[in-house]
Formats: sequence, structure tokens, C-alpha cells
Amino acid sequence: MIRFLFVLATLLLGSFIQVVLGRYLSLYDAAPQVFLILTITHGFIFGPLMGEILGFSWGLLSDATGVRMFGMNAFLLALAGYLAGKLRRRVASERIPTQVIIALVATLYYAIGAATVYSIFDESPGHFSNIHFILSAIYNALFASALFYLTERWTVLWRIPQEHV
Repeated sequence: MIRFLFVLATLLLGSFIQVVLGRYLSLYDAAPQVFLILTITHGFIFGPLMGEILGFSWGLLSDATGVRMFGMNAFLLALAGYLAGKLRRRVASERIPTQVIIALVATLYYAIGAATVYSIFDESPGHFSNIHFILSAIYNALFASALFYLTERWTVLWRIPQEHV
């Protein structure tokens, strides 16, 4: 039961952080991709199942509030959470430089994944441009370490055991 409440509270808090940062730190329609970074963070800490669950849920929330291709964010975030969980034994994600690199790679993965999905369905990605990608990558790199740290503190607060490697 505590695990369910933890996931529910994490989903709500992550959504709140995404909305606040997206609203107040948006520059040229680019903002930190909090859902992406939190999904990867939880994948690295808890494993692929938690990464998938949170990524899919945050993706559905993101898709439900958007006007573009429904399901794309849910798919890409669930896949990102799964991959992060599978790589947790090979990557030392507790180091700050590694967290920044993880955020940059995740941003690149998301951009390539979104472009691929859009090209499969012959839809224009809309407002996505090079400046948007660069600003998103910078934002994600800047906020990655803070989100990793906050996720670890959040886990300790709830006394949820991390998946041991």
C-alpha cells in the first residue's frame, strides 16, 4: 500500500514541478522536460518496472493535455524508463557529471524518438526546431542533478527501498 501511495504522490508532485517549471522557465517555447528526467531518475534508482510505470503515466498526462499525436509521450517515456532501469548496473548515476550526460543523451533520445514517430505518421512536428532542442538540452542538463538529488531525498522520506544492484 505504501508503494502505491508513493507512486501516486510522485506522479502528482512530478506533474506539479513540470507545470511550474514549464510555466515560469519557458524560453522560446522550450522548458525543462521534467517528466523525462524524473522518469529516467526513477528508472536508475528503482529499475525498469518503476521507470516504465511512471514514464507511461506521466506520458499519458502529457498527451492528455497536448494537441499533438496522442500516445507518443507515453510510449517514449515508458521506453526511456525501461532503458534507464536496464542500464542502472552499467552507469554510475550518482555522479553529477554522469547525471548531466544522462540528461543530454535522454534529450537527444527523445528528440530522435519524436522525430521518428512523427515521420512514421507523416505529421509535422510543429514548433520543434534546433533552438528548441538546444534550449531543452541545456535546461535538462541544468536540472538533472537537482532532480536526481530530490528523487533520492523523496525516496528516503517515504522509506522506499531502492533496488539493489
